Amino acid sequence: MENDHGPEVARAAAQGLLVYMQRGGGQSQFSSSLLGPVPRTGAVRRVADHIRGNPQLPHSVATLARFATISPRQLTRLFQSELGTSPAEFVASTRFELARDALHAGFTVGEASRRAGYSSCEVMRRAFVARIGTSPRSYQQRFAPQLGAATGVSQNERFSAHTVVPHR
Repeated sequence: MENDHGPEVARAAAQGLLVYMQRGGGQSQFSSSLLGPVPRTGAVRRVADHIRGNPQLPHSVATLARFATISPRQLTRLFQSELGTSPAEFVASTRFELARDALHAGFTVGEASRRAGYSSCEVMRRAFVARIGTSPRSYQQRFAPQLGAATGVSQNERFSAHTVVPHR
């Protein structure tokens, strides 16, 4: 769709198609990656798509710049100019969104951590505490409490043995 109608139309269509089975009150109905600015250059768009598609890779500014075939300094300037953020913060935000979405989908904390590209559950826990002031487990219990009842899985069984937050 983007090739035929441009990035703005493609983004609007993606926003219209993005649905969640159930969302708690007060939560955004759209992915924040779809609500942010649209990259204007192909280089930034390719890098952003690469990060979203491969969150498990070690995305340094140097490796991302090599991927885009531009200098690290130019990549940082383009990200700041087009997206209002640094490449490192874009990676961190993307991982957080992916982990949050995985928790909403009912994945364990360990599986959400792996899917989002965090090196460990502890690293993901620190990201959640820094961004929203709560652990991934507490977040999932608060915003997806119906998952255990709907699947017949107990609350403790939904979380992997790698979860760093102790069970109560």
